[in-house]
Amino acid sequence: MNKEMMVKIMKVSIIIALIAALFFIPGAQGESKQWETDFRNALKLSKESGKPIFMEFTGSDWCGPCIALHKTVFSTDAFKKFADENFVLLELDFPKGKKQAQELQQQNQYLQQMYQVQGYPTILLMGDDGVPFAKTGFKDVDAPTYISDLKEFLTKKKSFDSLVAKASEQKGVEKAQTLLDALKTIDEEIRPFYGKLVKEITESDPEDKTGYQREQELNAKINKLYGTVIGFVNERKLVEAKKSIHDFISTEKLIGQEKQKAMLVFIECYSVRDAEQLVELDSLMDQMIKEEPSSKYADIAKNIKGQIKEYKSNL
Repeated sequence: MNKEMMVKIMKVSIIIALIAALFFIPGAQGESKQWETDFRNALKLSKESGKPIFMEFTGSDWCGPCIALHKTVFSTDAFKKFADENFVLLELDFPKGKKQAQELQQQNQYLQQMYQVQGYPTILLMGDDGVPFAKTGFKDVDAPTYISDLKEFLTKKKSFDSLVAKASEQKGVEKAQTLLDALKTIDEEIRPFYGKLVKEITESDPEDKTGYQREQELNAKINKLYGTVIGFVNERKLVEAKKSIHDFISTEKLIGQEKQKAMLVFIECYSVRDAEQLVELDSLMDQMIKEEPSSKYADIAKNIKGQIKEYKSNL
């Protein structure tokens, strides 16, 4: 794994602890209510109750999706009952018209930066250690469907905990593989918060027999490739952009899912307003599916082919 990334993710738990120690919201301590506003109190209640935290970043007086989510889901009796039984609710509000105490504003802004929240509403589910295990947000669904999705997150968390417990009794590559299986239950977007677990995987498997370190290195290279391709596309150098992808696949000798992952970068080279380009992109997606038909990347390619069909019909 990239050393810079390792250092970054290893700092996360320390920063979370500092947040909990630094911020004190007057009047927020004490018994639980429906929605907490103090992060430190939420951590305390989570530890005491054994319930994970349901942390919502919201703009309560201006964000349309946030307001809609509260109206259609959070304000319903079904959600309130489910939340009361399963979560400590924590609201981190970023209003434009409402007044907030300075301490609350500082806490919310710090947490927004800490958890790298880019939009509203963003919802993180986490334990009393402040490490998120699921991320969600606005969905145009009713309360029962939203609750069903939350139940799935909780089920995955139980699976994660079970696998980590199992790994504690194992050694070497066997332990690394079990921890890797646990990590795969966590959404890729929030895996940077799992630095300690990643460190255990790499230390238990120094020869990388699980292939995890290879995967991380390849991801870093593909991200760099993506930046190169975007640069060419912005300069309208599409031939160079496509060639850079072909060269990368050839140099890295990629096959199977690794090749499919790199091929996804081709999407940036094509315009949805050009019929000929859509035909070429559709053909590339066929090649991608053929590489490994049962992979998740093949499913992505199939979805892209469906979108291409829609774009063609509108030209």
